[in-house]
Amino acid sequence: MSRKRTLSNQGCQLFNIALINHQPNHCLKNIFYTLFSSDFDDRLEESIIKFRNSSYKLYSYLNEKDKHLIPIYFDNALVNLIYLILTNDNNVNNIKQIRKNLNFYYTLADKSSKTNDHNTAILIKAAIDNTVIKRLNIKLTKKQIKIKKEFDKKYGTFMNCNSAHLESILNNSDNNFIPSIAILLMHYNKTKEYYKCYNKLGKLPEKLKDKNKQLKKIVKEYYEQYKDCNIDLQDLYIKDPTNLDFMENLNESSHTINLFKISQLIK
Repeated sequence: MSRKRTLSNQGCQLFNIALINHQPNHCLKNIFYTLFSSDFDDRLEESIIKFRNSSYKLYSYLNEKDKHLIPIYFDNALVNLIYLILTNDNNVNNIKQIRKNLNFYYTLADKSSKTNDHNTAILIKAAIDNTVIKRLNIKLTKKQIKIKKEFDKKYGTFMNCNSAHLESILNNSDNNFIPSIAILLMHYNKTKEYYKCYNKLGKLPEKLKDKNKQLKKIVKEYYEQYKDCNIDLQDLYIKDPTNLDFMENLNESSHTINLFKISQLIK
């Protein structure tokens, strides 16, 4: 019994998921497994684990030497995800395949969010909300619309600096809670700069002082918790999108232009 692939070969490689060739196996145990599972289920479960491990690993970079890498890794992962939605092993997808891809990523984001890996959920949310994807005007399912509304309420949007997620970070008491490292750093760096400016003026508001202190404490605690993490970061974060085959061929000055050009080829 053949099973359609959910992730392309390149997707598996970027997610650090082993490429498995499902050969026919007439063992009774394997027949029952094939009947009641699917490639979608397998890849989803593997992806949840791999993404969560990468979220842990990212927090090990929260030191003075390595923290400059975090925005680079986030940007790489964002562009690579959008690329994987639009292509299949360097061939441009049609609308039908993109719908299938979006279904997988909406499900992955939802599952990640429900298991407290908000770093992964917000990364995927940023990818599927990107203009390059939205311009395709793909009609979402009722389930996807529901997830999108829940995410906008739960996390906020980049237009309001994901203020709802910031509140969750500040009020969190769950040790399994993994916030978006990009949003945590964005607000920490922003309050740190405001703190310096107001302090120089001698007009430091108490609320700003308290928030800066609290965010500094949170950053330190997450680093201490994960600094010895010896899990490999997914290639999704590490691989420079410039080196993806299709992107190399387009050879434009920015990833955004390249992705936009790819989306124009979709029918």
